[in-house]
Amino acid sequence: MSAAPGNLLFDAAFLAGLERLRFAVRRLQARDGEGRVDRSRRGGRVEFADHRRYVVGDDPRWVDWSVYQRTGRLYVKEFEREDELSLLLLVDDSGSMGCGSGFRTAARLAFALAYLGLAAGSRVRVGLCGGERLRMGAEVSGVARVRALGRQLAGARPAGQTDLDRVLADVPPARRGSRVVVLLSDLLTENDGCAAAARLAARGDDVNVLRMEDRRALVDEIRRPAVLVDAETGERLLVEAGAQSAARRVLAQLDARWHALAKRHRLRYLALDARRPVEELALTWLRDGGVLA
Repeated sequence: MSAAPGNLLFDAAFLAGLERLRFAVRRLQARDGEGRVDRSRRGGRVEFADHRRYVVGDDPRWVDWSVYQRTGRLYVKEFEREDELSLLLLVDDSGSMGCGSGFRTAARLAFALAYLGLAAGSRVRVGLCGGERLRMGAEVSGVARVRALGRQLAGARPAGQTDLDRVLADVPPARRGSRVVVLLSDLLTENDGCAAAARLAARGDDVNVLRMEDRRALVDEIRRPAVLVDAETGERLLVEAGAQSAARRVLAQLDARWHALAKRHRLRYLALDARRPVEELALTWLRDGGVLA
């Protein structure tokens, strides 16, 4: 694959690992059956959707030569099937995600899932949901377009606070076919997105919530004496004795709340260790989350 924007999020070693991840997914598909990540379905009405600029790697069969004759520029035709699947990746870039490995791992995991989705023939879109509003990128298809998603993720800087229920209320409906929605967040907000996730599931989206946790960073922060500073609000908080065990209880309650919601609304919820390798996290979601049969 071609390199994504050059920075610490998507370095050469990480990009090389995506091909190994794709190979691992293919092996699992061959062993366990194609499962739900297979997008090579036949049938369904095919319709012209739009034109987009040609990029290196596009199939020349889909170049619209009539447009080239008029404009002197190469454009390719994009088509959609009524049963086509799309992937929407929602990444929380609020301030709390900047604690430890949270945001870095979430962005890399989102990029890896985007690459897998594009390689499987799905349409992919990324939205950033930190702050006061949802910032949606363009929907793309074809592995060559993964660079655009990489630029969007690499440009994000975790800061501020967010209300996930309010921000995710602005997620637009799927244009056509089925859609997998993946939220990557630490869920450490006052309104952690439960209501929004339930609404998306009721609308027909295949909702997956991946809670990104760097517990070591959280514990290290709690162990510091005297005062903590809230990463999102800047508020200075007095640390009382037993704060470490209290934090564990809060996370356990958060997990219990989301597991109950997942069961009620038929969505998927997984808590992931943000310190683990991205390839391992992606396979955990695909397998343990039930995405890969």
